[in-house]
Amino acid sequence: MILITGGLGFLGGNLGRCLLDRGQEVLLTSNKNAQVPSILAPYAGKGLQIAPMDVTSITTIFAAVKKHKVKSIVHAAAIIEGRGSLYQATDVNVTGTTNILEAARLMDVGRVTLVSSEGVNQGRKGTAPLKEEEFFWARSDRYIPVTKKMAELLCFMYKKEYRMDVVVTRPSRIYGPLYTAGKNPILRMVTAAVKGEPTVFKDINGNEGHDFVYVRDCARAYALIHCAEKTKHDLYNIGLGRHHTYGDVARVLEKIVPGTK
Repeated sequence: MILITGGLGFLGGNLGRCLLDRGQEVLLTSNKNAQVPSILAPYAGKGLQIAPMDVTSITTIFAAVKKHKVKSIVHAAAIIEGRGSLYQATDVNVTGTTNILEAARLMDVGRVTLVSSEGVNQGRKGTAPLKEEEFFWARSDRYIPVTKKMAELLCFMYKKEYRMDVVVTRPSRIYGPLYTAGKNPILRMVTAAVKGEPTVFKDINGNEGHDFVYVRDCARAYALIHCAEKTKHDLYNIGLGRHHTYGDVARVLEKIVPGTK
């Protein structure tokens, strides 16, 4: 049984489906969100289990691991800017990670894969692809980069001190099904195109670019890393490997859906 914390969310839900399609048994956690995404509904009772869990309470982790005989964990639960205070983000993203690692250690769980973020590299000015061996900047001005850096360091310390099987991953900008935050420009463009409406951006620069990766491709990468018999590295960047701007995306949509503006 593979436990995915935050498993009813954007990446967690798509990863759950990917693992289920590969024949794995999956346990997804519910906390404030208990609604099972439509893409997972057909798997209910057929390899898919849902369990309540609050990562800030280690006893709830113990209970789920014991009851469902969890063998490995993908830790994706997190709070982002706008959904809680800095204190709450630290509690969930940092203390929650510590609780997952400690529970895995005490209950002899196998691999723990942390879902970190490309945001840990916030502040870099270069445009060359980033390598896993590079050190990240110490300072950040957003919740995710700050707390994910702390979580990564905790993972590396647990791996060193207790010889645990821990892998840190940094996905780049993800887009695709189940994204509900509403701020993603790609989501806004695609939604407008489907509805036959124009997209007007006053807050986005068309020249702004990222390494965009489709969520199901990202989920497949996680499945390969997490289920590998032995990983060659303890840190992986996950992305398409190419830089595109929002303007590039807009031009592609205009070609795919005639009349889109």
